[in-house]
Formats: sequence, structure tokens, C-alpha cells
Amino acid sequence: MVHFLRGFIFFIKLTILVALGVLLAQHPGEAHLTWFGYRLDMSMGILLGGVLFGVALILLIVGAWRSLWRLPLLWAERRKKGRRRKNQATLIEGLSAIAAGEFPEARRLAKRAISLDTQHPLNLFLAGQAAYLSGKLEESNTHFLQMRKNPETAFLGLRGLILQARHTNNWEQMRQLLQEAMGLRPKSPWVLQQLLELDLRLGAFDKASMIVEQMQLRQLISKPESRRRQALIHWMKAEAAEMAGDESLFVQTAASAHYEAPEISTIAVRLAGHYHKIGKISKAQKILTGGYAHCPHPDFADQLTSLHLDTNALDQYREMEKLVEGAPNHPESLYILAKAAKGAKLWGQSRHYLTLLKSVSYSQRVCHLMAEIEEGENPHQANRAHEWRERAKAAPADPTWVCQSCHLTTPLWRPICPSCEGFDQITWRSPIANAATADLKETAPLLG
Repeated sequence: MVHFLRGFIFFIKLTILVALGVLLAQHPGEAHLTWFGYRLDMSMGILLGGVLFGVALILLIVGAWRSLWRLPLLWAERRKKGRRRKNQATLIEGLSAIAAGEFPEARRLAKRAISLDTQHPLNLFLAGQAAYLSGKLEESNTHFLQMRKNPETAFLGLRGLILQARHTNNWEQMRQLLQEAMGLRPKSPWVLQQLLELDLRLGAFDKASMIVEQMQLRQLISKPESRRRQALIHWMKAEAAEMAGDESLFVQTAASAHYEAPEISTIAVRLAGHYHKIGKISKAQKILTGGYAHCPHPDFADQLTSLHLDTNALDQYREMEKLVEGAPNHPESLYILAKAAKGAKLWGQSRHYLTLLKSVSYSQRVCHLMAEIEEGENPHQANRAHEWRERAKAAPADPTWVCQSCHLTTPLWRPICPSCEGFDQITWRSPIANAATADLKETAPLLG
């Protein structure tokens, strides 16, 4: 349609020119021009042709002058585009260097990017990130403050300052910066999470509980997630009460934590242990049995064993059978029963459970338990036990508490990881090959 309209307009223009040509040919007319005493006689066609030629010549001269006049501007614009392309390439290289862990190289590229464009907001982002990761806190602080002044990068700047304040344990400044960030992005899950972790660190458990309620009201977390977080807050409050010697508050808050999240094995076991200490054996056993059904874990069996130390091994085996009734086919249940059967010298029963367990979870503890069974049932055939212990060296590692964020392995569950300080990140599973150590720190404040 567009091509048709253009063709139609061109046809109309051509028709008008042809009509004018025919008109001038049929009626040439005469024109007389007197200028400075000279008289020029010509036809109308020649006069119109001269006028058109003059107009065309003037337009050509004006166009050439405008091009010459704009030449410096065009050169400057072209140079600006070239610098912009170089800046973009430098930014990409700098961010790639950060991702690769080449922090000195990232700082060098950040300085180059700023020299190319001092106003580009992402240049400050790169410079602040690279300086922080290189340990140049004063330099990174300068860049983060500049980003904070720019509306486009204000939140990024605040994020960098917040994590830098956390790195230097400046909790009061961190709170002020988080409140400012909340004003910019009131629905930010990250800001609320940082406030939550700050309140937990400072022991402000009531404030932390209110933040969890806000997160649920804003639909940032689901109701089950909210209940679990409230349970963790109750448990941290219980631990603080226990350290302060307030047993009544410990029982109250620990019971609330267990009610909100019965799947957290450590809370159930610790609460049962407290009831055991004050002589409430049946209540302790009820908590262990109910808690195990929600989350099978070997700590339940250890605590149940401590409740029945005065009974013989066969009775303890029967108690273990009652314990695992809520999850009889779980790998932990099979291991617990195999271990209890071995203690009661029920060799065939113990082998049966281990045979089932090897098909789903073949790990080092299975091999060691098989070695103990061989030693107990066949004490004169030491080679069999030795073979199982050799197999244990190549078997997968046993489940343990592992942080999902930094992969730290730890013998105890904690609500907050002692390495990366992540909240509710520690889970019971097999460790990975490159498990982290306890001295790992957060290194990427903006990208991480």
C-alpha cells in the first residue's frame, strides 16, 4: 500500500510537469528583463528554466554549507559512539573478570570504563564491586556513595553499603541503610531478609517475628514458610533463655517452635531431652515418636536410647520398632533398626535391614555396621570385617548437616549458618565433594 501511494504521488507530479511543458510549448510567450540599462528578451520557458536552475544551485550551496558546518558535530557524535562501544565492551569484560574471580583485573577494567564515561551508572557499579572484592573498602565505599546519589543506581549503591556495613559489623549503620532501602523498594524480599537476619543477630526476636508476618502479608513467602521461620525464631529465643538459665521460658518457646515446625529434628530432640531431664519420660517419648514421623533422623534414636538405658538390648530394639512406625521404609529407619538389631545380636534381622538399605543408600556407615556384624557373628573370620572396612573407604560419605548456600558441613544443626550466616540454610543430606570450610565469607555483595 505504501509503495502504491508513493507511485501515485510520483505519477501526479510527473503529470503536472508534462502539462506545464506542453503549455509552455503551445504558448511560449515572451519575457523582457531590464537591469542596469541592459535589456534581455527571452521566452517564458527559458526564464522558468533559469529560475529553477538558480533555485537548485542555491539549495546545493546551502546544503554543502550545512554539511561543512555540521562536520565537527558529526565527528564528535561518531567519536562519542565509539567511546560508548568501548565502554560497553569494557563493562562486559569487567563483569566477566568478577565472575571469574579476577578481582585486580576487574579493578583495572573499572578504571578504564570510568575514564571512557564518567557518567555511566554501571561504571560505578563495576568499580564499587571490584574494589569491594579486592578488599579496598574505602574505595568501594566512595563508589557506593556516588551510586547512592544517582536515582538510577541508588538501590544498588545502598545494597553495597549495607553489605559493607555487615562486613565491618556496623549494625546501627546497617539498620539505617536498610530503612532507606525499604523506602526505595518497600516490597524487596532481600531488604526484609536482611532486616530479619539483623534482628536475629542482635537478639531482637519480637521484631524479627513481625518482619516474618510482613513478608507473609506481602505474599513474599507462603504460610508454611512463615510458620517455619516463626519456629526458628522461637527456637533461637529458647536457646537464649536456656543460656540465661530461664528454664520455664525455654520450655515455653521450644514447645512453640516444635508445634510450628515438628519437622525440625533438633528442636524435637532437644525438647524431649529436657522433658527426660525433669522426669517426664512419656512426654519425651511422644515428642520423639511424633517428630520422627515428620522427619526421620538418627538423633531421635540416640535420644530414645538415652530414655531406656536401663532396659536390655532386645527391649531397646522393640522401642526402635515403635519409633520408626511412622516411616518404616525410610533409609534412616532401616539403619536404626539394623543397628538396634545388631545390638540385640539379631544377626539375620540386622543383615536383612542392611540389605534393604544398601539398595537405596550405600554409604560408609552401612559398611562399618556390616563389619561390626561380621565381627559379632563370625569373630573367627576377621577377613570379612576387614573387607567391609576397606569398602567403607570407597563408599559415599554419610549424611550430615550441610549448608545449601556455602556447602559447609557441620555436626550440629543451627538456624543460622556459622560460615555464610545464611538463615535456615542447613539441611541433612550427603555432603558434596568440595564442601566449604567454616572460614568462607560472602564475596559478591551485588551480584551474589
